[in-house]
Amino acid sequence: FRCSCAPGYRAPSGRPGPCADVNECLEGDFCFPHGECLNTDGSFACTCAPGYRPGPRGASCLDVDECSEEDLCQSGICTNTDGSFECVCPPGHRAGPDLASCLDVDECRERGPALCGSQRCENSPGSYRCVRDCDPGYHAGPEGTCDDVDECRNRSFCGAHAVCQNLPGSFQCLCDQGYEGARDGRHCVDVNECETLQGVCGAALCENVEGSFLCVCPNSPEEFDPMTGRCVPPRTSAGTFPGSQPQAPAS
Repeated sequence: FRCSCAPGYRAPSGRPGPCADVNECLEGDFCFPHGECLNTDGSFACTCAPGYRPGPRGASCLDVDECSEEDLCQSGICTNTDGSFECVCPPGHRAGPDLASCLDVDECRERGPALCGSQRCENSPGSYRCVRDCDPGYHAGPEGTCDDVDECRNRSFCGAHAVCQNLPGSFQCLCDQGYEGARDGRHCVDVNECETLQGVCGAALCENVEGSFLCVCPNSPEEFDPMTGRCVPPRTSAGTFPGSQPQAPAS
């Protein structure tokens, strides 16, 4: 009789016997040169080096094109190499610690004060620029000059009760009547005339209102007479009517 062996096995040569495993790793250059051959029962397997994978037939190790399979070298160009890849970074960048991305080079930090001399170094993606240190109220212009900052372009400056006026290197809030500048100089607050103008209402009661004040007579229906500073009985005359509401004195 004769034994018909399955693939990966063979019968002993010259004598009858059971089918034995064939050690393919000893009989061919399998997996060479980028892997190691590992014999298995009835077959073999390639243990490939990093950057390689077994080929379609499993008998060799082929290069892995990492550039086509992974999102590598952001901000740069991925170039495949034998068993690996390389990031080609644009000017002002270099490969990161993982060698899989391009990082901006901070020239200001690496090259120190000598890079811009008396000017201030300002890093930017892929580059840097030397900027003059401008006084408060000015900013560095594109030509390297110090240009005035128009604070009034920000409509929140000075608030609702003032007009913002730009000045060289600064600004000021022109407050509406009945308001004065706050301590921060950026908005206007109501003036309490009842405190700042002592006796402004004479014998009447002073009541502060937003942006103005009222002189209120305690005894109704008396009215405040701004000419005498007293509360008088209502009278009918030009501009004065019985039952009229308390009014602020004319300025």
